[in-house]
Amino acid sequence: MSDLLPFEDRSAELLRLVLDNSQTGIWELDLASGLAVRNKMHDRIFGYDQPLDEWSYDRFLLHVVQKDRLRVDSLQKTAIAENRDWSFDCQIRAATGEFRWIKASGRPLLNKDGQAISLIGHVIDITDAKQNEAKLRLVIEELNHRVRNMLSIIKSM
Repeated sequence: MSDLLPFEDRSAELLRLVLDNSQTGIWELDLASGLAVRNKMHDRIFGYDQPLDEWSYDRFLLHVVQKDRLRVDSLQKTAIAENRDWSFDCQIRAATGEFRWIKASGRPLLNKDGQAISLIGHVIDITDAKQNEAKLRLVIEELNHRVRNMLSIIKSM
């Protein structure tokens, strides 16, 4: 017989392992206070070396770049009002001053009366993927330009 505990009894440790290795920030936002609890990776994604004493939805919105802020806030408010999941990508300005891209998803947690009392979710840094997409778009645009030039030359012959 194995000395291991049943899988269900190890689930918290397995979840911790997955979160640590996937570079995923997790959070829970209390809607009454506007304050959130979160893991260390969450704060690292936003550019903090050490976990902050306090994190709020307002602090999160201050990190979201101005052009994305209204859209992100609207998505959150709609998710609460309609008690539904949501997901978005947006650009943030980290505490270090650098710009990053994040993907965030979450869902409302409801009380016994069906009212949203908190939101839970996760956030991941997708900056590398967005930068690679931009490089690929640039290469494709350059190739398209060269192909059009070649076709023009062939046509003129």
